[in-house]
Amino acid sequence: MLKFAIYNNILNKEIVCGGDLLMANLNEKTIIGSDELKKYFVFEKDKLVLQDKHGKQNIYYFIIFKSLSTHKMTVTSYSRYLLIDLINLKPNTVNYHAKIVVSFLNYVFIEKYKEYKLNDITNLKIQHGEEFLRDYASGKINGKKSDSTIITTKKILNRFYYFLYREYKNKMKYISERDFQTIKFSKRRYKRNNYSSYIEYSDLFKVVLPGYIPPKRIKSISINLFRIILKYYEINHPNLVLAICFQAFGGLRAGEVCNITQSKLNWSKGGNEFKNFTVDLREKIKIRDDAVDVGSIKKPRIQAIHPLFLETFKVVYKRHMKMIKNTPNKYNALFLNSRGDAITYQSYSKIFKNAIKNIMQTLNDKDDYESMSELNILMSGKIGTHVFRHFFTQQLVASNLIRSSAELAYWRGDSNLNSSTVYLANSYYVDENIKDMQHKMMKLILDV
Repeated sequence: MLKFAIYNNILNKEIVCGGDLLMANLNEKTIIGSDELKKYFVFEKDKLVLQDKHGKQNIYYFIIFKSLSTHKMTVTSYSRYLLIDLINLKPNTVNYHAKIVVSFLNYVFIEKYKEYKLNDITNLKIQHGEEFLRDYASGKINGKKSDSTIITTKKILNRFYYFLYREYKNKMKYISERDFQTIKFSKRRYKRNNYSSYIEYSDLFKVVLPGYIPPKRIKSISINLFRIILKYYEINHPNLVLAICFQAFGGLRAGEVCNITQSKLNWSKGGNEFKNFTVDLREKIKIRDDAVDVGSIKKPRIQAIHPLFLETFKVVYKRHMKMIKNTPNKYNALFLNSRGDAITYQSYSKIFKNAIKNIMQTLNDKDDYESMSELNILMSGKIGTHVFRHFFTQQLVASNLIRSSAELAYWRGDSNLNSSTVYLANSYYVDENIKDMQHKMMKLILDV
């Protein structure tokens, strides 16, 4: 009956948390280290088995704080995580959660007391969880473990942190709601001829598994996938369509794109057609009132749009200039954020990251062979805006228009230029063969 009464008290939040208990048991005049604490106090799990009127046994788990010298124990409010948050889970699963949470509490409050000086759960940091998982993964806590065990433990700790945030919502000093934002991306697993969706959530902790192999970077996307990305930007971020075209058609890096102003653009026409188009990247200039650095220019140079993409680029460029015609910006920055300032590399990259997540969700929902193929590419590794430079290189090589590695380096902006390579931009003759390829490229990308 005593445990049953304790159970009811926990549901009514009448039991104090472990940090308060620890401080209550320590003499304020005594400086005690982690090794001494281990001799006197410990967090443990306990259970209560109740039988209902039908003879069914119900098992409830608690997290207790125990004095090793007096053997007195107190049930902590962390038990609410097991009794309420995990109410729909099987007893064995709850027991496993209890084991991990107890191990974590002993780590942050006792093992690391000398270092953390943690006397209240509201002072808990994400860093504490990371360090626990690091020592857990390395085998310092409870010996060696499989990668799957470590991953499961990390998920449990994520869930426990979320429980703490909800329990002490306005009191947690180092944990906020944005730390628990969900990732809107689902992946599919083929099972019994049907696809099932799984939602993944943001991970609070960065932990390297013992057998971890860093995911490769995606360096190749199809024209079809590029079109999908371009279409997404046309609908959701029309102000940045030209930005990704500078990367995909001119090989510019993301930071370089963010530095472009209208005064840095130069083009010449042959009749009604663009003969060439260049952007001056030889020096950085002030582009925002707050003097925020929008991004770096890795190779100062004058960069040209390759003739293969010139016709397509012209269409996108004209649309963009028409769109920003009446948008005030005293620096004439080409790409602006929602506040009318030049967009930064960080913002540009964040928009791309979110775009890819949403595109993956869309591909996932379509459930056709082509969409699944593109989704598999996006799931095969990390992807950033640099993929557009790879796309640019990929298309140039496939076109058979590049005559040497030096020429390829010029178009990619990979090396310092001399007079002979600069000449390539001005002397490139757009013959009928290239014109034909230009038309084909524009049809492939813009579907016109």
